[in-house]
Amino acid sequence: MGGVMGTILLGLFATKTINVNGADGLFYNFTEGSKFLGIQILAVLFACVYAYYFTLYMLKILNKFVRVKVSGVQERKGLDITLHGESVRPY
Repeated sequence: MGGVMGTILLGLFATKTINVNGADGLFYNFTEGSKFLGIQILAVLFACVYAYYFTLYMLKILNKFVRVKVSGVQERKGLDITLHGESVRPY
C-alpha cells in the first residue's frame, strides 16, 4: 500500500527543483502534472493487474506439484488439528 500511495503522490508533489530530469507534479504545473499523474496511476493499475495474474498462474503451476489449498474436511475440522496436530485451549 505504501508503494501505491508513494507512486500516486509522486504525481502530485514531484518538482523539477529536486530532480531536473524529472517532471513537475500536479501541484507545481497543472498541464504537465496532470499528464504525469495519469501516467503514475496507469503504472499502479498495470502493476496491480500484473501481480494478480502472475500470482494466479504461479499458484496454478505450483498446485500441479504441491497441493496449495486444503480440503474442505480439513478446513471444517480446523487447520491447527489437521496440519499441526495441535488444539487451541481457551483461557
